[in-house]
Amino acid sequence: MPSRRALVAVLAASPLALLGCGEKKTEPARPTTSIAAPPVAPPPTVSASAAASVAPAPSSAAPPTAPEGDAPIDGLATKVDTSGAPACVPGGVDFGFTVAIGSSDSAIAFCVDGNEKSEHGCFALDLASGGYHKLPKAPRGKVTKKRSTGKAHVIEALEKSLRVCPSDPARAADCATLDLGAVYRRGEAIPADVSPDGKKVVVVRDLGAGDTHNVEIWDLATKTRDKRVGLQGRGSLVGPVAWLGKRILVVSCVEAGPGCAPMLFDPETQKSTTASTNVYGVNLPAHRVAGSTWAFVSATGSELALVDVDTGAKKPSVALPLASEVEHGVAVIPRPSDRIAIVGSPPNTGQVVLVDLAPTPKVVKKYAPPTCK
Repeated sequence: MPSRRALVAVLAASPLALLGCGEKKTEPARPTTSIAAPPVAPPPTVSASAAASVAPAPSSAAPPTAPEGDAPIDGLATKVDTSGAPACVPGGVDFGFTVAIGSSDSAIAFCVDGNEKSEHGCFALDLASGGYHKLPKAPRGKVTKKRSTGKAHVIEALEKSLRVCPSDPARAADCATLDLGAVYRRGEAIPADVSPDGKKVVVVRDLGAGDTHNVEIWDLATKTRDKRVGLQGRGSLVGPVAWLGKRILVVSCVEAGPGCAPMLFDPETQKSTTASTNVYGVNLPAHRVAGSTWAFVSATGSELALVDVDTGAKKPSVALPLASEVEHGVAVIPRPSDRIAIVGSPPNTGQVVLVDLAPTPKVVKKYAPPTCK
């Protein structure tokens, strides 16, 4: 079975970095509404896009690829074909990981990888009828080295620097290049984000001793580094990074085991808190609810942890009717009107929970696919 990392790298038409998802809001300086998590299995060497796991044995079957078409949400197609034949979704512990690939007005699309006894499959769920359909053809996608922060900037990883540009092409002259000396693998997750006021950039590198991550704050106007702070992480691998309000989200993962901690770092006090217990294998773990409250999807899909990112205060969590195995994680698909769809992995492969985020998260509906006999 191919690793989830390999699948996500093919399926997502993005470098698996932070994804700006959801509908555009009129309020000023709204941060990105969905934050991508690192892939599950690690690369051969430590890199910012990795999460920790032991990669399963490879499969001879080729993984599916992402649909073509208009994709304002990096890596997610906005056209989902539900004309395919009705389909069952293979379940059980042996049938691997679930990967989000599409979200249209009335449907979502996802793929699951297979093992020695089963093939890969991609499916569409009609949210109105509840019908599951086999995607009628093998879709195609492409990988980009750029990603939108979901605010007003685009970050691109160059050989030894980061290029930060306004999303508005008319402001190309305002681009800034930060000379970092070294950048993680091109075409993969960029462990950086722009501050809500557009003046600073945070870059996190796992270049410290042991589990220490180096958190660097750069000034976009002067193109110089203001500070570097050592952050004690859960493990030695750094996942996605996002500037959420007054705090910076750093996903810290252990090297050997299903564990990724979403840490909230305060650049002023240089203190950190942990937003939730584990977001291992969750492609988009962080979603804005309202104001400074964000929801974090657990690795099993069984709860949403709510945290005020300005104060660091935790709020009562919201239980979800999913129970995937922690080593598989879940796939989260952004929906219009502040909704998300969470797709389960083994042993509940293909089960979908639709959640309203604002003003208070609540489960709207649950879908269960026909089981394959």
